[in-house]
Amino acid sequence: MELIITDTSETMASWLAKPYLNEETRKLLTGVDAMIVPQENFRDYEIPLFPSNLMVFYDILKAHLKVEAAINEEDYREVSLNSRMHRYGKTIVHAIAIPIFVGVVSNLISELLKQDLDDEVEIEVIIQHNPGKSTSVKYQGPIIGFNQVATKIKEIAYNGNSREHRTDTTKSTNESSSK
Repeated sequence: MELIITDTSETMASWLAKPYLNEETRKLLTGVDAMIVPQENFRDYEIPLFPSNLMVFYDILKAHLKVEAAINEEDYREVSLNSRMHRYGKTIVHAIAIPIFVGVVSNLISELLKQDLDDEVEIEVIIQHNPGKSTSVKYQGPIIGFNQVATKIKEIAYNGNSREHRTDTTKSTNESSSK
């Protein structure tokens, strides 16, 4: 349904500075290609949370990239929301690793397409171009719309510029298919 692209100050360095991370976790996170970050301040929860089943996503990514979750092992918690939405949370990815990351996520989502076309996906990818510049790409919508998002993520990683915008991808998909 919706694709939102914005410049952001969120970087791997800003997450390494989180007060709830211990020194061991910070060392583990240093030098990763991708960092899966928790959602802070979710509803009434004071602790950082990850979407349910995130470890499956983590294991798939881990087979292809150096990836870690930005949380102390003993503090890892998931929140389960019942819906037909596949939630992958937020991942900060170095621009150089975007082609591999997008390929892995696209394959995972293609498998979901085989199961049910009516399901939706929610994901945020923060492309870290350099230590001080990042671009956030948030998508929430039909699984089938993710191909457009994957193309946009790669384009931003290659070009290094976001041109902030918001798109109703459902409308865009319907308009382009009727032409």
